[in-house]
Amino acid sequence: LVAALRERGVADDTLLWFSSDNGPIPAKDAATAQRSSGGLRGCKGSLFEGGLRVPALIEWPARIRANRVSHAPASALDVMPTLLDLLGTPHPRAHWAADGTSLLPRIDAANGGFRQAGGGADRRDPARPLCFKLGTLAACIDNEYKVLSYERRTRAALKGGCDWVDQDGANPTAVPPPYVVTPPTTPSGSHPGANATAYLLFDLDSDPTESSPANAASPELVRKYTGILRHFVAGLRRSQVNESKCLGPDD
Repeated sequence: LVAALRERGVADDTLLWFSSDNGPIPAKDAATAQRSSGGLRGCKGSLFEGGLRVPALIEWPARIRANRVSHAPASALDVMPTLLDLLGTPHPRAHWAADGTSLLPRIDAANGGFRQAGGGADRRDPARPLCFKLGTLAACIDNEYKVLSYERRTRAALKGGCDWVDQDGANPTAVPPPYVVTPPTTPSGSHPGANATAYLLFDLDSDPTESSPANAASPELVRKYTGILRHFVAGLRRSQVNESKCLGPDD
């Protein structure tokens, strides 16, 4: 594809967006496993970082004139907002919920410019945290902070599976460090009942392997981010009804 674009002389003005599929695949035996998570917790089917993070890159020579690495969260959810921003075109149904955010500010930051208020050049817009829902699991990532919820009766969020597997064989006896057993909490900070939704808060800068929940140390952040996550889940349920029927806000 790149060779064809260059052959036709349009490569410099073409935006190419490459991204991998998410999550390594667990297996019962090492011979068939594709499960290197790069040291992160979890694998496919998990909302821990091992099940979410993927390599991705953007190539656009006319606008990105120097190589740059960004560590701020981004997602395929950001593709459409980025393209709409690039074209200067509003979404045809602006009243619908928008989960993504334009990455043009970060693209322009590579050229020395940053036109987004409320953060540095390598931070996600705090008004647009990156949120996910998978079955009974849900998670939101706001730069270094992440909240994850699960139904306590299932304990699905606590499964490891692919954690810290050394796929290259340099250290075949490697085992994951123990997870700190910190009780999850409810949004109010209390201990959840057996059938309640439980929440775990992580600081991904200081704890990238999500080994030690920060619930006890940061109760105010637990309240903040559980509120954001619950708002996202409620909005998702509304969208499943309204947007699937193409309803407007007053229909």
